[in-house]
Amino acid sequence: MRFPEGVERDLLRALGAYLRAAPVSELPHSIRRFRKFRQSALRQHRDRLLEALDQDDDLRKAILEWLDESRPRLSEAELRVLSVVAERAEGWEEQIQGAAAPSPETPPTESAFEAAGSAAPERDHKAEVRKLRAELRATAREHGSSTAALTRQLEELRGRAEAAESAARREVAAAAGAKQAQERELRRLQRVADKAADERDRARAETKVLRRQVKEDARRAEAWEQAQAAGRDAGDPKNAGVGDGIEAGRKRSAARPRPRRPMSAPPGLLEDDPATLAQWLSEPGVHLLVDGYNVAKQEGAFKALSTEDQRARTVDEVARLIRRHGVLATVVFDGAEVAPGISRRRRGPVKVEYSRPPESGDDHLVAWLASWPPEPVVVATSDKELQELCRKLGATIATSEQLLAALR
Repeated sequence: MRFPEGVERDLLRALGAYLRAAPVSELPHSIRRFRKFRQSALRQHRDRLLEALDQDDDLRKAILEWLDESRPRLSEAELRVLSVVAERAEGWEEQIQGAAAPSPETPPTESAFEAAGSAAPERDHKAEVRKLRAELRATAREHGSSTAALTRQLEELRGRAEAAESAARREVAAAAGAKQAQERELRRLQRVADKAADERDRARAETKVLRRQVKEDARRAEAWEQAQAAGRDAGDPKNAGVGDGIEAGRKRSAARPRPRRPMSAPPGLLEDDPATLAQWLSEPGVHLLVDGYNVAKQEGAFKALSTEDQRARTVDEVARLIRRHGVLATVVFDGAEVAPGISRRRRGPVKVEYSRPPESGDDHLVAWLASWPPEPVVVATSDKELQELCRKLGATIATSEQLLAALR
């Protein structure tokens, strides 16, 4: 489109001011290179500039916003021609062409376009619209500033909340850790207390067993002294004579210990019942005599262990049993299977004895039983031959299986 010379000059001057003020990124690519051109140089490229202004709606909108917001330092004629061309309201071409012809009433020094534009009421209305738009954009900017402030405040509050939540989690974790530490300490103290209680009960049981053993040793010594005294009386010449027959016979009969007798099973129980063994071990003065290897090598016992561990396990289990019942116990092992250097001392309340080759373990057990005072003795073995020998010596027979059941 062609414009009158005066209008075109004002339009190019205003358009050049916009090109210099607008950011490069907002300019169309086709006219970016004219941004730094002088006014005289722009006239040489008027066709490219007017073509861009005619075809690019975004360029015209940007020019109108620039006019409303920036208040550029242009003459009224330049501002109005650029505004009319950019806005392109109805009848804008007639306004441009009419502005080119000077009015008879217009002084020679006054711009013809300015005079024509000032008489148009529609132009005032559009100016008011642009003013309202500018106010709307200002309000939007203020709203944006308020929104940004609120956003910053919200982020600050969110950060404080997250910090408080993190501190709370740390405090909860610290409290949980302290509670766990207290619980661990309580469990440790409970274990110490339980262990002390076990040691106390074990010591009491051993003391009870040792007291009974001392009493039995005292009774054995007293019986031996009586037998010795009876023998001395029988051999004294002063006791020879008429009264020696009946009176000496009565003394020897009184001094001779009465034979040991096997205990019978309690009413309603069989002899091989584990409850029968428990009842026998509760009898006063009873002694438990154990055939060690015969018990250890039974099915379900300890034969999977080494020989040394079999002995240790058997003694430990018997010790637990006699602590419950408060009785004495002796465990006999065949000494031929004991390696040199193995301790033969007492293990707690249980007395451990070993045969010495060529004596077998069974022979040692029978000899021990024959030398023991005539008090109740329970022999634990499943060896039939050994059972028969011990039964002839008045022992009460319990099987190894019966003892193992009691140990469990």
